[in-house]
Amino acid sequence: LQLLVFIKLNMEMRIKQEFLGVINMEQGIQKEQLLINDIEVSPEIFRSYDIRGVADIDPLNPDFKRKPDLTARQAWLIGKAYGTWIKRSSGSKIVIGRDNRRTSLDLSAGFIVGALSTGCEIIDIGLSTTPLLYFSVEELQCDGGMMVTGSHNPMWSNGLKLSKAGYQTLVGHEIQLLFTLIKNQDFEVGKGVFSEGTIVETYIRALKERVKPAGKPLKVVVDPGNATGGIFGPRLLSELGYEVIPINSELIYPFPKGSPDPEQPSKVQELGEKVKELGADVGIAYDGDADRVGIVNEKGCKIESDLLVLFLARNVLEEHPGAEIVFDVKCSDLLFGDIEKRGGTPVMWKTGHSNIKQKMAEDVSEGKPALLGGELSGHIFFRDRFYGFDDAIYVSARVLEILSRSNKSISQALGDLPDLKTTRELALPCPDNKKAELISELQQLYKSRGYEVLDIDGVRITFELHKWALVRASNTQPKLTARFQARDEVSLEEIVTLVRDDLKQYEYVDISDLDEGLREAIG
Repeated sequence: LQLLVFIKLNMEMRIKQEFLGVINMEQGIQKEQLLINDIEVSPEIFRSYDIRGVADIDPLNPDFKRKPDLTARQAWLIGKAYGTWIKRSSGSKIVIGRDNRRTSLDLSAGFIVGALSTGCEIIDIGLSTTPLLYFSVEELQCDGGMMVTGSHNPMWSNGLKLSKAGYQTLVGHEIQLLFTLIKNQDFEVGKGVFSEGTIVETYIRALKERVKPAGKPLKVVVDPGNATGGIFGPRLLSELGYEVIPINSELIYPFPKGSPDPEQPSKVQELGEKVKELGADVGIAYDGDADRVGIVNEKGCKIESDLLVLFLARNVLEEHPGAEIVFDVKCSDLLFGDIEKRGGTPVMWKTGHSNIKQKMAEDVSEGKPALLGGELSGHIFFRDRFYGFDDAIYVSARVLEILSRSNKSISQALGDLPDLKTTRELALPCPDNKKAELISELQQLYKSRGYEVLDIDGVRITFELHKWALVRASNTQPKLTARFQARDEVSLEEIVTLVRDDLKQYEYVDISDLDEGLREAIG
């Protein structure tokens, strides 16, 4: 409690300083000379489902040298553009939250002042998680929301996640519209109103109403990675009746263990060791804004998030036969057969939390029972008993609900699946301005060879059942991502080698992680 009070007081001083600085900028520069002339706004920070750029140095890598392209100045203009978009969509009320990165205060202040200048009403809920921000948009009857978060990305990065009513987030064309408004200096003008608020207790109560309490005592280790999930996650799970042992739960920045990313095996190693040491039933990890979850089984081993989706889908289909389950292109093809066998409808879709949420919402509007969605990254979306957005804390409670009513551990519950050889998600650094052309060329190449190719997001090549490869462009970082799965080591090496040889011609792509990932997968 003392730590939270100390942080709050320091945040209030910092935010006031940032407000004064940005307000002075607003007053001291002629509006018609702003934007492209006075503030450089890179189109590259406007991505497929958020705005993301270089905001800071990297505390763990002093040699990192890149010019910041997302500061309070850019956030000010983005706030003007988003406020304009809200006003022209017949709205006026925006809720703002932020994670505990150092630059999140700066970006929040800049954005708020920009949005206020368009005549919008702003409610600042302060330190938050992204799911709490989504919840606040509806609960406070707002027309939109903005969360400042670097999420799981490196500490030099930060970003703005923009949302709208209906628990939806802005997607590509809407985000590009904001850049167009900035480029054209096309802003609404007005005098906004600023206030602070919190609905934490309402949020916690809503989660508890949508999940069953512990069916039996479980010992649970929770690792929020020194980020804001630590404020809410351990509390909720304790109140549901579980024995919770938190680690890395204090709010600390720079993050002592690096950016919280539960999809990376190295980032859940400590969690796995603690689970084994304490004889816990399960371990839970959250990312930097608690919209992604990672699960470690009772043996201390990470459960891949596509198999977590499968685990949850089995439970949903028991209660709702015929439900639609949506998952992204990075997921195992095991999901198709397992979901169909249980009477469900599997749907593979584009990667991206905005894309999955939008797909589920569209399918529901068409009368399809899209009750669960998920991604390999750990974004998981419940419409069964919940609102349809990705809330890692709620998902962790649903996992525990299932385990506390079963005589099986999570590893035993998934023990009937075939033992396939699968790589983790591999990272292949590639310049942002080269990714789209490269992916297009790969799509054409593999189609010309007669392979079965899914091209809704990158290129996913199916060679045969349980033998596939994926290469796609990351929407958040300058890299390609790749994943491979096969029945045995020989087949896995065969398809990794095929893709590696095809990528060698692109000298600007670092393909070294292909070999590393293959070595890890085959032991």
